[in-house]
Amino acid sequence: MVEKPLSVSMEGVHVVLEKVRAKNLLARVGFTRRVADELQQLRRECIGDLKLIYMNSSQEFPKYRPDFQSTYYARPEMGGGAILDAASHLFDMLIWIVGRPKNVSCMYDRLVLQGTQTEDTCLINVRFESGAMANIVINQFQKPNTNQQEFIGTTGNLMLDHSKLIYRNSDAAIPAQTCDFMDGLVPMEAHQARFAMQANYMMDALEGGPCHLATLEDAELNLRLALSAKQSWDERRIIELDY
Repeated sequence: MVEKPLSVSMEGVHVVLEKVRAKNLLARVGFTRRVADELQQLRRECIGDLKLIYMNSSQEFPKYRPDFQSTYYARPEMGGGAILDAASHLFDMLIWIVGRPKNVSCMYDRLVLQGTQTEDTCLINVRFESGAMANIVINQFQKPNTNQQEFIGTTGNLMLDHSKLIYRNSDAAIPAQTCDFMDGLVPMEAHQARFAMQANYMMDALEGGPCHLATLEDAELNLRLALSAKQSWDERRIIELDY
């Protein structure tokens, strides 16, 4: 089980993957949102042909990690910042649901948080091989804790608002379906439980069971997307991912 991100550069990544394949090792990467019931349900739902995704994952990060200036988050070489740390979870969600990204453009900066060498804000646009497009917004200083992902298809929309999954198939004020997967649970306890669930999935996989945790190949693609997003702003151009 490997911590995310898989690396902070592409150097040597293909060598590791080749060795893992050659030895037929079971290896997964810790993108914990894959074990969440609401995300698994979202992935099973049908909204026609998926065309567009809006994502906003923003919060007052220092409130939840007061020591952020002395952790990995403050240093890009340790995988910190809004892109490698936070956006990588959203990238994994997109790769799992939508498929391989084709093009990416990005703007990023450190707008507010002091005492780090990393960005606290990013605006990212992604085009996928399927033709679908995604818009990702992250800032790590706003007061409200926002975590919304909206998937727009040709027959309906699915909105994931924290743990609440909302399905709409018309312009009616009331959604066709709403399900809160956190109902009756303590949010922080449920969040912590995902790490144990992830470990259990890994143990089941070691015994031959199915496992939908992120593979090294998924994580390599995730890293390539993150680094290409940064390259896009550094070079002021749209990047086409090279496979």
